[in-house]
Amino acid sequence: MAPGLQAAGGIDRELPLQTRHAFLSRSCAFAGFEKAEIFGADDRVRKPRSKKKEAPTPEATAALFKAARGERLELVVHLGLRLGLRKQEICALRYGDFDLLNQRLYIRRRVNRIPRRSLLVRSGAKMKDESEEQSVPLSNPTLWARLLQEHRDKQLAYAETHARTWVHARPDVPWAWLFTTRTGTVMDPREVLRWFKGIAIRAGQPDKVLHGLRHDCASLGIESGMSLWEVSQLLRHASTDVTSSVYGHITGKHETQLFSTVDAAVDAQLGLPLDADATG
Repeated sequence: MAPGLQAAGGIDRELPLQTRHAFLSRSCAFAGFEKAEIFGADDRVRKPRSKKKEAPTPEATAALFKAARGERLELVVHLGLRLGLRKQEICALRYGDFDLLNQRLYIRRRVNRIPRRSLLVRSGAKMKDESEEQSVPLSNPTLWARLLQEHRDKQLAYAETHARTWVHARPDVPWAWLFTTRTGTVMDPREVLRWFKGIAIRAGQPDKVLHGLRHDCASLGIESGMSLWEVSQLLRHASTDVTSSVYGHITGKHETQLFSTVDAAVDAQLGLPLDADATG
């Protein structure tokens, strides 16, 4: 355990489990400790089990996009739901991270707010070495080209409105931040969370949080026929165990399709027609 926590007598066990886990996680990040060093040393504080996630309804998804339509940060909803990006990754994007020609989006950095300190932009993707970047496929480059152009137009208008305070790169250069403050600096993830909260309320989903879009992305993928391994790759999880613990209960039509595939393979081995009825 970190010395500061030992001196304080450990974590107050009267606190909720989620609060204790969050406190230790943030303390690790602030002090430069690996989580394993803390959790391995203090088995009183365990990571709480993730709640099971369900896929959103078409009506709920449509309501969110409708509420965000025309907003300066509208692109946040697309990045969260279509690509499953984390808020720290969304806020750290630059225009040059999009490679539409090769249909890739590169995750090269993340933004975190450190307690009692300012924003910290770190290189690399979450759970990876800071020198390592990740890439996400863009299956519909035409769509993303349109979304990026719409967002750039909004940002250019925003930069003109705040021309007196704007001191950083304008939105028409590749190294400009995708989401900015009035000065053109990287946007605080907390501000993006506040914006999304308003969108969720307008959409009639007051309990919806920005990270919920990442869950929706995974749930929709599974219900559409993706395997847990494929969803794990989509979300860039460290292992499929993480994916299974949260989404393993979602099967949709995919489970039936899996057994149908096996049935067809067995019938093919036996030389039976594919539509033959099984007999005892």
